Amino acid sequence: MASSLTSALRPGRVITRFGCLGAVFRVDQSWAAFVIRDSRANHTPVSIGQVNGQDTQVISGLKEGDQVILHPSDRIRDGGRISERPR
Repeated sequence: MASSLTSALRPGRVITRFGCLGAVFRVDQSWAAFVIRDSRANHTPVSIGQVNGQDTQVISGLKEGDQVILHPSDRIRDGGRISERPR
């Protein structure tokens, strides 16, 4: 499952947000997401701001319109070919 990102203007910068914490994950002390590009999963480091259980602020690393993988399994690898599951 994938989700598109939207942006909201905040004083001094644009904050990207999406409604599911399940798209970002920890890598050691950092955060990341898998962005879909050309039917491949791209491991993308991100910086997050506030998390309230409904929205996650992504301060850097993603841009509006990026397609991210929600709840990626541990079998997804950087550069791996992906296809969306039928609903």
